[in-house]
Amino acid sequence: MGLVDVLKLARVAPLFAASAFIASISHPNFNFSVSDSHVLSKLVDTDLEVYCEAAPEPIVDLSECAQPTYNPKKTKLSRTLNTEIDRLRDEGKFFADERVFAVAYDHNNGTFLADIRGDELMQVASMVKTLVGIAYLTKEASGELIDADQNSDYLELGKMILFSNNRSTNELIRKVGGPQEVERIAKEYGLKDVSIVEYIPTKGKMKGRTYKNKASPKDLIKALDLLRKGDVPNSDLLWELLYDSRGKRISNLKDYPGEQTFSKTGSTGMLIGDMGTVVYQDLNGEYNSVSLVIGVERDRRISDKYYSGWKKGRGDRVKDLARLTLDKIRTKSHVFSDYCL
Repeated sequence: MGLVDVLKLARVAPLFAASAFIASISHPNFNFSVSDSHVLSKLVDTDLEVYCEAAPEPIVDLSECAQPTYNPKKTKLSRTLNTEIDRLRDEGKFFADERVFAVAYDHNNGTFLADIRGDELMQVASMVKTLVGIAYLTKEASGELIDADQNSDYLELGKMILFSNNRSTNELIRKVGGPQEVERIAKEYGLKDVSIVEYIPTKGKMKGRTYKNKASPKDLIKALDLLRKGDVPNSDLLWELLYDSRGKRISNLKDYPGEQTFSKTGSTGMLIGDMGTVVYQDLNGEYNSVSLVIGVERDRRISDKYYSGWKKGRGDRVKDLARLTLDKIRTKSHVFSDYCL
């Protein structure tokens, strides 16, 4: 056994300390030793001796750790977010029937850094407007819009994203061909976990109460990536509107005044969320892009009496989780676990 093998063993051994995995190594240029009573093997290679010891049922299986599989659900960042969500729930800041979704994606290396319910369908509320914008621009480029009028349509597009106007959203959905066409186009772009089935109610007691349109957080991330990379026709137009949109929850301009955020929020009596891409400078002065989707979803609609307070409270929690996520990413303290992922 050469020195490289010894170094590999020394790196793996601490993983098993909790289950009494022990090693004793002697080498002219390398020393590492602990001891236990259950000696399983002794390997001799000239001037190198290795004693490997283990408890009968180790916590981690060696065969799985030999070639770890990356799992974003078990990164340090995911664990940090889960701990914070549990703390907030213990303090009564999330109710028992509320589910929290949180996904972070690094565009520079194409890696999900955190994944909490990332594959589950979530109500999208007004975040659907990003998908409507993608469908509209795609149909415009192919000349398939119904009653196309670019000047009027672009005005509606701006009102939809900048001011979250529901009537403008419905008009663009109509021009695309209906909710089913928005879903079909999304799926053509590779967004598989998307269900767009309704216009946004604009009249009476149901005004603004859109609960049926859904998508997975990971697919919302994919939608942002499509726009960021320019894979949607005339994507710069929609990207600029997302930059200028109001009420951002995924942002930390107070602490990082140079960051840029491209996002769309969503708010109903059952869902408070935000989807967005943040461009920032890391500690080395390099620019990076990371996308976040964070949402809080209820089983039942909050009553009108409590909606305003609930919206603000859950909006603040989304901001808190976004700030925590961005801080960890900027300081690189989200690095992958040393354990089997």
